[in-house]
Amino acid sequence: MEAVAIEISPAMMPGAKERSIKFVFGPPCSGKSYFIKRFFPEHFIVDLHDFQDGTIAAENAYQSYFLCRDAFVEAIRRHPRIVLKHTLLKRKRRIEMLEAVHDAIGASCKVDCWYSFPTLEEYAVYDKLDYEQWIKTHPDDFLATTHSKELLQDYLDAFELPTVEEGFATVQRIQDFVALPKEMIKTHE
Repeated sequence: MEAVAIEISPAMMPGAKERSIKFVFGPPCSGKSYFIKRFFPEHFIVDLHDFQDGTIAAENAYQSYFLCRDAFVEAIRRHPRIVLKHTLLKRKRRIEMLEAVHDAIGASCKVDCWYSFPTLEEYAVYDKLDYEQWIKTHPDDFLATTHSKELLQDYLDAFELPTVEEGFATVQRIQDFVALPKEMIKTHE
């Protein structure tokens, strides 16, 4: 009798931690990375930015969504605890991503949603902190700058708030769970 090789993912192993799938999304530079590092340090992270670069042409940007989706689907087969970090501003894109998850591991899997939707003042602070971190790691990037409040407002205006009707088990606003200290907002205005 010939042996059959079966790929076993960590989530399938006895004693593995319970499966945990999180979507963390919101406008660019709105505190998603900080939140993930603080609250989901043991989760494997699939980040949309890993599939983009600063030179990606607008007409090809949508391709990064497909690459990210495929990597996320592959990762959920291998990791019991996983976070998708993405912008996912539009409901249609979130539903597409959820459908890909359900197609891969079954419709009964639960996906929790954490979304960032700061006030404009909070957003300006997150953006400044993100810029400061970027400059530390990319000191020769003379083109880097914070975003204008008008652009930040445009991101907020484009964001369609998520609901459980989209297929999430839970929907939580990050800023309701953890807020920036008031003195930090005043310091960065």
